[in-house]
Amino acid sequence: MLLNPVIVESDGEWDFTEGCLSIPGLHFDIVRPRRIHVTGIDLDGNEVDLEADDYLARVIQHELDHLDGVLMLERLDDDQRRAARRAVRQLQLRQGDDEPTGSGRSLFGLR
Repeated sequence: MLLNPVIVESDGEWDFTEGCLSIPGLHFDIVRPRRIHVTGIDLDGNEVDLEADDYLARVIQHELDHLDGVLMLERLDDDQRRAARRAVRQLQLRQGDDEPTGSGRSLFGLR
């Protein structure tokens, strides 16, 4: 558990296929920094200084995005975003749910 995590440094880049439990069944290639340096506080109030690379760095960045209200769909380029829209529509059709939010907006605000 890391409270108030902040990426203070990042380096490199890594293109990797990512999925998310918020949008099950969909996976997209996303480029993120390969290495990160994160600081924060543990549950006992101690400062934490962590360096991570590869998969751990990716997971930390993915979860920090959630803390900032960002879904991985917002990390996609234009072509990927169009493919994501199609995939979300297909997912909705398979589930028989044209408007899952009930607000007139499609799933995740993608039309």
